[in-house]
Amino acid sequence: DSFAKALEMTIDHPFICAVNEEGYFEGILTRRAILKLLNKKVRQHNR
Repeated sequence: DSFAKALEMTIDHPFICAVNEEGYFEGILTRRAILKLLNKKVRQHNR
């Protein structure tokens, strides 16, 4: 799962560069953005 990989990488890095299937740069995922998504998923799961 790409989200799990991104979450694991944020332990050591404040941001992650996102690339497409061809290896071209698509954007940056910040630790904050990843943690916000995780928080949303956890809250949905706990309902």
